[in-house]
Amino acid sequence: MKIDLTKILLAGLCVLGVSYSVFAQEVQSIQDGAQVLNAPETGEYFQHVRISGPAGAEISPAAEGKFIEPMPAPQYYALQLGKTYRFRLTNIPLMPGVELYPTVEIMDRTHPPIGEELRHAIEVEFTKDDLYAAARGKFVTRIIYIENPETAMPISSKDQLGQGYFDVAATADPVSVAKTLGRPVVRIQIGGRAPNDLENFDPAFLYNCPPFLHYPPAESKAVPPQITEPEPNSEPEEAIDGVQEETEL
Repeated sequence: MKIDLTKILLAGLCVLGVSYSVFAQEVQSIQDGAQVLNAPETGEYFQHVRISGPAGAEISPAAEGKFIEPMPAPQYYALQLGKTYRFRLTNIPLMPGVELYPTVEIMDRTHPPIGEELRHAIEVEFTKDDLYAAARGKFVTRIIYIENPETAMPISSKDQLGQGYFDVAATADPVSVAKTLGRPVVRIQIGGRAPNDLENFDPAFLYNCPPFLHYPPAESKAVPPQITEPEPNSEPEEAIDGVQEETEL
């Protein structure tokens, strides 16, 4: 396996009080469900994420041994800390009939203000370039990390379109690079593996379908989920950024 390219991604979701007006309408539409999922008796924590992709792409998380009905990106989820989730991406622009099966691993958590979890959800972006690279046989790994405010680059993401990045050494380990810049919270991997049977999925391929919560759009008539009491005295983090690498299979 040859490492082809390694990149640093700067998601900048919270840097220097960046405005959330871009997501305000979406967050407002589902604010009734914007509570932290926490089970004190087991220590389980569910991290809120916003999963996006190219315009028109559809997302399907795995549940109960199969992928649920696809939904247009972006979508909001609460994913359990320490678990890995398999998603299916379909209807990708300029890639008719192509399906990709990325994973999202929650490595650590953020500490948003209580009641503001969705407004401060971690941005998980499946970019067009990453999806095209995966479709060509490359394996893409991205690490999203909470930036260290003492060493953060003075770069504003307020007017940035999508997630920016810059290249690092091709031999660099993305997790190690992220740790030098902050605290890794999410690992994304795209490409490299597809199911052998599209009707009966291997539980190992689906990582045994760990529990999650999906926040439906405003027009959905779904009843808000039952939520336990949030952890007291939660404080917001300073900033969120990320790391990425591509390997050629």
